[in-house]
Amino acid sequence: MIILTSPDQELKIQEAMRSGLIQNETELLDLGLESLQQQLLAKARQSAEKPKQNISLVELFTPLREFDLDFERNSSSSRPIEL
Repeated sequence: MIILTSPDQELKIQEAMRSGLIQNETELLDLGLESLQQQLLAKARQSAEKPKQNISLVELFTPLREFDLDFERNSSSSRPIEL
């Protein structure tokens, strides 16, 4: 694989190698990929922890409007209640 870097990036890579932070370019790539993976995991945890959004009953049942359902109470099906 060939990765093209800018002169500024190349200077930073050389500086990291001189200071002993990395031994070679492959190690730099490994560190970058590890950092990316940690960021992805943090983002996944954050989205999983988001509270569920409260919705109203109107929003909940709006998709059922297209079925033209009748929710009227049928008074003839009531039972007599002894008092």
